[in-house]
Amino acid sequence: MKHPHINSNRIRLWTIKPLSIYEALLENGEVAVFESEFANSDPKFLYGYEWLIDQMKRRIGESPHPNQYPMWAWFQWMNYNQNKPDMRKYWLEKGEKNVRLTIEMDRKDVLLSDFELWHNVFCHQIPVIADPNFLKTIPEDDLPYLGYSETSFPDLSEKHQNLIKSTWDNIFNLNISESWHSKSIQATFWNLRLEDVKKVEFFTGR
Repeated sequence: MKHPHINSNRIRLWTIKPLSIYEALLENGEVAVFESEFANSDPKFLYGYEWLIDQMKRRIGESPHPNQYPMWAWFQWMNYNQNKPDMRKYWLEKGEKNVRLTIEMDRKDVLLSDFELWHNVFCHQIPVIADPNFLKTIPEDDLPYLGYSETSFPDLSEKHQNLIKSTWDNIFNLNISESWHSKSIQATFWNLRLEDVKKVEFFTGR
């Protein structure tokens, strides 16, 4: 199957998971990520995830179970021609066992976003987009806030917090600055189902 167009009804994804997750998938037929798994995490670390969860609910529908967090995969690891993650470049502890899963899902059940721009959401920043027209939309007095990080975000005024958050939707514009063909594009969805897995490749850290 040729790598599908980004707007195809069915799309192919790849995800790398620990072998234990694949074994749970075989046993239960599906796996998901839940809030309880992040119970000991710094709230600053979770802010971007919670924003993304709200976006998923708006764009692909409510989660099947309460308190779910996103499952992650790749639509394009590097670009259109290097679309699946390279197992040779995936860092593992020696002897650690992982799998690369090839998945096919309905496009309507998947939210795609620009992987590089996602880091700005994660760090609570305005996405720095190589597009002069985008920068013109940011008031000159607010340009210093382009570089604000997750540690300083809580100290900003509500006005500037809302300004920064208002730019985050740009991560879903996959043709901003350049064509989607040239980008790393991540995929998030609610459940990983065994019936969606089309290929399993095992590899071990050396």
